[in-house]
Amino acid sequence: MKDKYNLPMITTVAMLCAAAGGCGSDSETNSSSTNDTEQREAANYSSGQYEAEHRYNDNNGTSKGRYSRSRWDWRSNTRPVADISGTHTFISGETIVLDGSGSYDEDGDTLRYYWRQVRGPRLAIDNRFNDTLSFIAPEVNEPTQVAFYLIVFDGMSVDIAGFSLQISPAVDGTPPTLTQRYPAADQTSVPTKVEVSLTFDEALSENSIDESSLTLTNSDTLIPGSVSYDDVSHSILFTPYNELAEGTQYTVTLGSGVQDIAGNPAQPESWEFVTAGAIDIPDDSGDDIPDDGSDDTPNDGGDDQPDDGTDDTPDDGADDNPDDGTDDNPGDGADDSPGNDSGDNPDNGTDDNPDDGSDDTPIDNSNYNLGPTTQQTINACMDEADKQMLTLVNNARAQTRSCGTESYQSAPALAWNCQLENAATAHSESMADNNYFSHTGQDGSSPGDRITAAGYNWRTYGENIAAGYRDAESVMNGWLTSPGHCANLMNSRFKDIGAGVVNGTGTYGIYWTQNFAAQ
Repeated sequence: MKDKYNLPMITTVAMLCAAAGGCGSDSETNSSSTNDTEQREAANYSSGQYEAEHRYNDNNGTSKGRYSRSRWDWRSNTRPVADISGTHTFISGETIVLDGSGSYDEDGDTLRYYWRQVRGPRLAIDNRFNDTLSFIAPEVNEPTQVAFYLIVFDGMSVDIAGFSLQISPAVDGTPPTLTQRYPAADQTSVPTKVEVSLTFDEALSENSIDESSLTLTNSDTLIPGSVSYDDVSHSILFTPYNELAEGTQYTVTLGSGVQDIAGNPAQPESWEFVTAGAIDIPDDSGDDIPDDGSDDTPNDGGDDQPDDGTDDTPDDGADDNPDDGTDDNPGDGADDSPGNDSGDNPDNGTDDNPDDGSDDTPIDNSNYNLGPTTQQTINACMDEADKQMLTLVNNARAQTRSCGTESYQSAPALAWNCQLENAATAHSESMADNNYFSHTGQDGSSPGDRITAAGYNWRTYGENIAAGYRDAESVMNGWLTSPGHCANLMNSRFKDIGAGVVNGTGTYGIYWTQNFAAQ
């Protein structure tokens, strides 16, 4: 594997993005993106039918258009924009209408429409070539996801929009299940600028969601904020009006009254998380946050007194004396013999047994915004450059943002994923070694193919690529000013990210890839 961060100065810049293959743009292409990340088969349709016959290279060979025709035709034509409006939740027997009449072409070219189903039980549809698609929701035995693409063609260029919806049984007695929460229960070092999100396995009734559906409290004090619902990801979101306090325990409560569209109630519950910072957790009977330098009442069974030569890990039931030759792994309640270092991994941010030859200084990640990334992942595959990239992404997602003509609310922080990093780095290396710039690999692979090959079982994915940028800040600025790339970065359906950058012998020198996904 090449040195990932040997970055020469390169001024020629090119970029592309893919939302499951549905978005592509570069430095000289006027392109649009829907950022719908369920576009696997549309990528095959678009690239298979158009890319092979429509390519160009400009004078210095710095650009490729995935749907371009010729150099001059491309520059004189504006790509059409595909747009879909409709409702995302239905019950069996209802009439489903997806309206694509909002699609347009700035050149005034006549548009051709094609609807393609890409997920769910195959439906008999006879109006695929109209600007509006309508059909009756089929009978289903459980909540079922269905997804379509609208492909519009102006005779020269194509654009693709995706739309997903859920069909629920007419009679449904299964309550909605909470599948993901951020922050997670008992998570520590949560960024103080955070959006709480709860994701369910099926659509919820928007009429059942109000300001009491999701609350955040600190010592029974209600934190002011707004509650919203994302009908695509089935997520309830709580956005605090102000930044949270450092080192403070907060309680998240899912209130009563939240229902699915069949009227089945979700189970109310609550849990806690702690923001980053070195302050004691209130009402914890005396336990400290490790290494925060503060002290509780001695002899309470779970505290440490600074500079007394005794150190304990909260709630692990096993104290260790730094000079007694024994060491314990935090949380396992078991000591290990000196010298074998079996309870510690060097460089994992945990102090080793003194004088055993493998001491390491605790790693402080408080200056980074690593979101819900686990310590196990940090230990396994993240270096400082990875942390910097994840911090830039999560900081960008923490703000409301306009991506071209589309406005995005702040999105939950992403977690780093080693498999996505491997897929991204391999693609950057392939482009650098083989001197090409495309979402399609040398072996014909799509981003989804590469993510699957890396071992990630994805439900939705997206990819950003770039070339020629010399550092993470500049490439992120480039992506954020490009509507399609920006839309991938702000997509609330993505939960994980991995990125890879490689310096090679290609035209642009340095090649960047970001892979986004959710399972």
